[in-house]
Amino acid sequence: MRVVIDAGEIVGEKKPEGQEEAEGEAEGVEAEAEVEAEEERTLVDELASFLSQRLGREVKVSGSELSVDVEGPSEKRRVKQLLKKFLYKWELEDDFRVISLGEGVFRIKKRRFPRLKKSTWA
Repeated sequence: MRVVIDAGEIVGEKKPEGQEEAEGEAEGVEAEAEVEAEEERTLVDELASFLSQRLGREVKVSGSELSVDVEGPSEKRRVKQLLKKFLYKWELEDDFRVISLGEGVFRIKKRRFPRLKKSTWA
């Protein structure tokens, strides 16, 4: 059974940990577009490597869509749990949520009304 994950909305939202923004290097609109393209690939690739490590299976990436072969409904539930864990790890759980579209299709979708950030609680 194949599980498909649409991660199109998280693309370019937040840089991975450890990468600093190079302000002096990006000159012009073309350079900024290249930097954004690198960030897009990086976050989706991070998600793919996160899932492949945790599931022990190959995750195929095509654009912003990921697909992985799983066995049974328990592993589909595990994939959803891992997607939520990934959002928590990258501190994106306040802005995004995981939605099941049925038959092994998940979408990471931006929340209409973002939660209050934990850092704003006093």
